Amino acid sequence: MHPSAKHVSPLADYVLFIEFDNDESGHLDMKPFLDFGVFNRIRDPEIFNQVRVSFDSVEWPSGIDLDPEFIYTKCNKTPHPAIAYAPTKSCARSSVVDSRPVSWGEERTPTFASSDRVAE
Repeated sequence: MHPSAKHVSPLADYVLFIEFDNDESGHLDMKPFLDFGVFNRIRDPEIFNQVRVSFDSVEWPSGIDLDPEFIYTKCNKTPHPAIAYAPTKSCARSSVVDSRPVSWGEERTPTFASSDRVAE
């Protein structure tokens, strides 16, 4: 079973921004599909912009809808920012002062704030 769409926003150039119930989101470019079958009915930007979430998928008022599997597999997904940058348990308590990027192979001893030092 694929994640369900929980929010959809139409963007310029026939692109949909879709948020899924697993905290992923992404862009679905609909341009390649507008020449096939019923999809030519959503070529009008005014109609295309009427897209909405329906159950676990997206649909247009004209009755055109997309299969949840199609949406999820064709969508160029990006991780949810809160998940992508959430601190891990091991580093959540660290207060490293030196935040310079480390070059590949570079050895560097982290510098900690004075409150993190252990009393001897």
